[in-house]
Amino acid sequence: MTCAVLWTACTPVNGTLIKERDKRYAQRCQAAPRVMASTQAPRRDRPALIETAVEGFSRESLVLAEILDISSLLERMPTAEADAEQKSAGAALRLMSLRQEVMQALLLASLEASSASAEVRCEQDRADRLADEMEERRSRRYTRLTLTAVILTALTSVVTGAFTLSGDAVADGVVAVTGGALGGLFGGLALLDADERPFHHPRNHLKEIWEGPDESEVFPGSIWRFLNRRGADPDAKSLREQLVKDWRGKGRLGDRNSDDEQKRLALLFGEGGSYGIEELRARTEMLNELGTTIDLFYEELERFAHEALGRRPIALDE
Repeated sequence: MTCAVLWTACTPVNGTLIKERDKRYAQRCQAAPRVMASTQAPRRDRPALIETAVEGFSRESLVLAEILDISSLLERMPTAEADAEQKSAGAALRLMSLRQEVMQALLLASLEASSASAEVRCEQDRADRLADEMEERRSRRYTRLTLTAVILTALTSVVTGAFTLSGDAVADGVVAVTGGALGGLFGGLALLDADERPFHHPRNHLKEIWEGPDESEVFPGSIWRFLNRRGADPDAKSLREQLVKDWRGKGRLGDRNSDDEQKRLALLFGEGGSYGIEELRARTEMLNELGTTIDLFYEELERFAHEALGRRPIALDE
């Protein structure tokens, strides 16, 4: 009975099946390659800074225009609106085309934010699902081993009682020692949990947030500029830097300068490896915080859209 319980409690799940499913789920989360239309000019790595205020747009929207690399369009808008009001030849069509370019950039940024957020949430769900499976398996293992320890303790009590009544002190002692040792063994095994499962993430969003390269391989350009944007205060931290600070402050990476921290750094910000439940939960929370931060982009896009759509209407009756 002891051998049977130990076998069922400690036998790992088929490793090949786990790796195949892990690879399949990772491919499912990966976003489709971004293809730039041949008629669209490539965006600059550094968006042009807007030098003057534009009537009708808040300072926050002007900063967002820099992120979207449409500052030059906004700077031309007041002149184009004035020409349209004076009914200059072709002015209304030029203004309409200008506004259309702005709204197209806004729509593209919204789709890019949606794509980035969806991929991060999918990775979060993938890690969370595996952690749930591991916790369920750990719970079943704990139940089996605890039940076995209780049964062994009860049987030991019964047998030692029988030997005590028969006056066989030697057998009584042997059974008591053996039963106690086995009961303690199963009780200890119930508390011991070193189960780890393979989990890989070649496209690692957390890695880029941690390292902060000039150009991102997994985030769209507008999202990456948004995450690395700094405020007017030179001492202010970007959203990316705030995320890194929060991860350290909340203990996601373990104790600073500890062996556990070094292990988690290599695991969380590499291509993956053998994860325990705690590491998976830490990755899930970090991805959740990243997804929530990306979602803030929608609030700025909405404000910008309200200001852009609230400008003076175009008069077409020339």
